Amino acid sequence: MTSRNGSSSEVESWRKSKAKAFVKELLENDEMYMDMPEAQLYRLYPQHFEQKGKAQIVFEVVCIKYYRGLLHRIFLADDVALHKHAPPTANDVIKAGVHKKKTLLSYKQCYRGVNARNESKIISDSMSFQLVGPYVEAFAQRNPGSTAFMERGSDHRIQRVFVCPSFANDVLMCVRPVISIDGAHMRSEWKGTLYLATVKSAEDDLYPVAFAITVDGEDFQGWLWFLQHLKASAPNLIAEHFRRECSYRLFTFMSDRCKGLNTALGNVFPANHNCFCAVHIRRNVESNHGKKFASTVTALSQTTSLPEKRALLTQLQQKSPGAYKYVTDIDANRWMDSAWLEDEKLPPRYGFRNSNISESANNMVGDARNGNWLDAIDGILIKMPLRITKSQSKYEGKDGVVGSILGLATKRWEKCVGCRVYASGNDGETYSVYQKLGGELEEEALLKVRPVDCVCDCGKWQAIGVPCVHGMAYFRHQMKWRLEDVLDQAVDEYYKYRTQRELYRRNFVPVWRYLLEPDMMTLPPDGAARRMPGRPKTVRLRKNSRYAHEPEKSPTICSRCHQPGHNVRTCVRREALKKRNAGNGAATTSHSVL
Repeated sequence: MTSRNGSSSEVESWRKSKAKAFVKELLENDEMYMDMPEAQLYRLYPQHFEQKGKAQIVFEVVCIKYYRGLLHRIFLADDVALHKHAPPTANDVIKAGVHKKKTLLSYKQCYRGVNARNESKIISDSMSFQLVGPYVEAFAQRNPGSTAFMERGSDHRIQRVFVCPSFANDVLMCVRPVISIDGAHMRSEWKGTLYLATVKSAEDDLYPVAFAITVDGEDFQGWLWFLQHLKASAPNLIAEHFRRECSYRLFTFMSDRCKGLNTALGNVFPANHNCFCAVHIRRNVESNHGKKFASTVTALSQTTSLPEKRALLTQLQQKSPGAYKYVTDIDANRWMDSAWLEDEKLPPRYGFRNSNISESANNMVGDARNGNWLDAIDGILIKMPLRITKSQSKYEGKDGVVGSILGLATKRWEKCVGCRVYASGNDGETYSVYQKLGGELEEEALLKVRPVDCVCDCGKWQAIGVPCVHGMAYFRHQMKWRLEDVLDQAVDEYYKYRTQRELYRRNFVPVWRYLLEPDMMTLPPDGAARRMPGRPKTVRLRKNSRYAHEPEKSPTICSRCHQPGHNVRTCVRREALKKRNAGNGAATTSHSVL
């Protein structure tokens, strides 16, 4: 056994040339120490030399070289993680070493480097939670009026974080009054749920109003906490509606029919309208009742004709009573456009029929969900001011109506040329519009228009806030307006470029996280002990074939019986099952005869 400080046998085991190479590589930037005899070692390490001797110094140099190599492989693994959405592997580090450093590393070396990188990342991530509190405090100080705070439990473990910029309340008055809220699970070791409240500009740019990260799942308690702080931070959500006939508050919520979310919305925002995502309803019908009925659900959500709605429901009832019952059990005024014709008190939802806003927002912050909580908060609060700055330059100097609405209004203006407009009623506010439908019979449609309330029987004017063909006919033939007058006075302010500039006028100051001092007491959440909602998955759930309800349309052809809808493996099983059932039936029959 050799002593801890080394002996002469250890020195002899290392050849002098190899030891010099190690020291040379260690000190390659200083020519003074290229050659490393004993005198120079003494000059470098006078105290350690007297205590340990040359053998231990050379031994430490070798250890330093080993850890330098390990650190080099850790850096390679970090570089791979920046460009790969999955965790880096040893093979990835081998490829990175060849392409970047022109060095071929062994699999064992890279495997140790990946393990060391994962261990160091877990340690650094656990320490990063001590910076979450100082981070949100610094954000609130740099941006006065903002709501940003962190909550800890009695055991000093982090529980919840909420962030809402100071100007979010003013932003709500510059966008269409529809807000989408959704939650997404964090993918890191520490779990958690990311809550997002997002709106869309007239040019369909995403604008996150507020977000939070909690240890709760998408349950009632988590949503209740988030919505309560959202309401306190953005009181314009419950402002009075500008339409005189509307009985709801200003903003309409769009959600995916999550039970906990719907209950929390009813408690916190009882006077706001809550709409359901039509895509989620369609997917449920497709998975439970067949794909051929899913298109009917899409048509039901989009049609603004009451006769067409009744015809679609009758057709669905005849072909699939189960799908009909599921669809009719859902309140129509939460997802069907035709419900806005039956109840004028409903607030317009401006063409939003699904929760695509939240899905797009989750995709926008998808990279932030892969890291720890501090990385997620920092990633969102760095990306938002960059997007705001880019939009400021995008809309600078533009006037009038945004491009997409200008094209739609121009198309409707040209289509109303052949319409006839007559005053109807004694109030002076209602007009009848005759529109030729074309065809051999030259049929005409008669619809009522109330320009004062921006309402038409077709439902398209009040749906998005842009005059429909019949509204355009009123302005063109009755009021003798030009298209420019209609765009300036009859189109909602949400679609004007001046509103877009007001939307992006203010920005916030981000926080430089590397200048913060940790609070030295916040602990990471106990993610390993917290069970996610739902039943744990032990096997992979296979998705049903899209042709499960229509096997005759399947492109899969069995090579045994030449029938569509299955392959030879399932065909053999079906044949064996038929024979077994036939045998059981024959045996039962013989027994009964005896």
